[in-house]
Amino acid sequence: MPPPPDFDEAALFGSLKEPQAAVAAWRDGQRDAAWEALIDHFSRRGPPLGFTAPDRIPALLGDAERRFPAGRERLLAKVRRERDEGLAVYDRKAGPLTGDFDWSITRDGPLADRLYGARPHRFGFLPRWALACHHDAAMIPALEAVLAGWMSAAKNPGGHLGFKSSHVVVYHFLALLLAWPFIVALSAPSEGAALASLRRRVLLSLYEGSRFMAAASGSSVANNHLLAERFADWLIAALLPELDHAMARDEAEGVWLAELDRQLHDDGGSFEHSVHYQEHACEMAVAYLLLSRRNDWAVPPPARAKIEAMLAFQLALAGPDLVPFAVGNTTEDPLLVLGVGEEWQLGLLREVQRVCFTAPAPAAPDGDPTREAAFWLLEGAMAAGGGQPVDEPAFQPFPDSGFYVLAEPETRARMIFRLGPSPEAPGIGGHSHSDLLSLALTVGGTAVLAQPGTCTYRFKPHPDLPGQPNLRAHFASAASRSALFLEGAEPYGPLTGDFRNWRLPCQVAPRQAASASAGLSWVEGRVVGEGAYLGNRRGVIHVWADCWLVYDRLPAHQAGRPAFVGWQFAPGVTCDLPAVALNGAEARAADAHLRLRAVGTEAPDVVSGAFE
Repeated sequence: MPPPPDFDEAALFGSLKEPQAAVAAWRDGQRDAAWEALIDHFSRRGPPLGFTAPDRIPALLGDAERRFPAGRERLLAKVRRERDEGLAVYDRKAGPLTGDFDWSITRDGPLADRLYGARPHRFGFLPRWALACHHDAAMIPALEAVLAGWMSAAKNPGGHLGFKSSHVVVYHFLALLLAWPFIVALSAPSEGAALASLRRRVLLSLYEGSRFMAAASGSSVANNHLLAERFADWLIAALLPELDHAMARDEAEGVWLAELDRQLHDDGGSFEHSVHYQEHACEMAVAYLLLSRRNDWAVPPPARAKIEAMLAFQLALAGPDLVPFAVGNTTEDPLLVLGVGEEWQLGLLREVQRVCFTAPAPAAPDGDPTREAAFWLLEGAMAAGGGQPVDEPAFQPFPDSGFYVLAEPETRARMIFRLGPSPEAPGIGGHSHSDLLSLALTVGGTAVLAQPGTCTYRFKPHPDLPGQPNLRAHFASAASRSALFLEGAEPYGPLTGDFRNWRLPCQVAPRQAASASAGLSWVEGRVVGEGAYLGNRRGVIHVWADCWLVYDRLPAHQAGRPAFVGWQFAPGVTCDLPAVALNGAEARAADAHLRLRAVGTEAPDVVSGAFE
């Protein structure tokens, strides 16, 4: 484990190779002059320390006012609530975000979930507070006090929670980089002392984050955590080459891109089989792409193709309405937060796709707060037009990752068929769920049949629900999917801890066919490998502009074993069961009305349905 942070100014100046003026002033005991020289260096240097040069901020602020006229008041209302009422931590609030904020108060959330303790240290608030300082100078001393309190937490017994894992450090390191241009561009004579202290604190925190990451590099679990470490190595090499522990940029880039290629399939999906963690990788890749683009650093063509496929995968699952698609573990903690929202950055990814690649896609909806993050990261260079609807393809296959999108553009209805890891690209467990051969359905942006994602990261029973199943085990199980499941059996075996074993015992062999002229698509998956589900088959026949036909076939060795077809309705869906059990159901959500009808007697062979 890397040494704990001490935020020692002498260590920072002792690690500097440049600027020599700052190094010399520090050696001569001229502390203030050394800081002035260092801040001036990082304020003017090219490439800029961040995604834009500070001298561009005033013009971008004016452009943002024109593009997002409600943005200023929405932003100020958010940061003032955080300052005066409390910082939101998932479904609850911690105390007001001030210099007295208790950085350990949310150490344990429900079921002792450690994500609650980590979230404030991810600094999702910091970029928007830095931006808000341009609209309200009183936020400058408030933000300085918050950072001062966070740095003082390093002295707390038990260590600094913000430095408990490299993954959390990557979050606040990137948040500091996002905030820096806004902080440097501030001009507030009345808050001069607070502003100077704030700038020093940001640079000291960046130094401590870089020192931690240099010591931790390569030590994480070899999944998305290791990917984040390799990304951080490149960030430090590219943006902080003045530090003596920074790698050479070319060397760091090679290691980072090799890890990206290892973890992401050619069709853009992640080998972890978690759509959130794939989105997490997309944000890292977008940061790399935009920083390289901004500074005229060439991106190797294979890496560019991989990033294009990653964005296409994420946005295909989200669809034109940008509905997050949660399969596998989910934390809902974005890396590139530059606005009021802290949800999946789908609007940001859509705008980057439109600017950097040739995909014909509409702009993200005007009300999507993540579009504003795209504005700042792209330095205002948003794609022209693009607001007109673009019909998505009726059939979008991702066979390596085991996802198929079967869409009805006219009715904006979308079925996603989740087969599972393919034998050729099986991936790893850990963040995976037992979601083989399952369905998800949205109509007009409203989820009807849902993939529920993760309820909690802790493997504990709920104290208020005695006798009920372990919530994490349940939401990661086959029984919580719109899929066929066998009583008492799981495709990957029972979940016995917070995460699955690395090795997945079974995969799904896909078969597919599609004909635009005939208006037909067909996908079938067959479970191969090991376990109780071996040989199970499910298929979907999509008759375009008409219907989806879903069938299940069980192998002979499962004859007589209790098997069930489950329907996992989304939150907010009203489901009415008829008087005769198992004979059908009706589900309503907003304007979507889905009717499922069983054809047969006590053991129906066919289930049919229709939208009304």
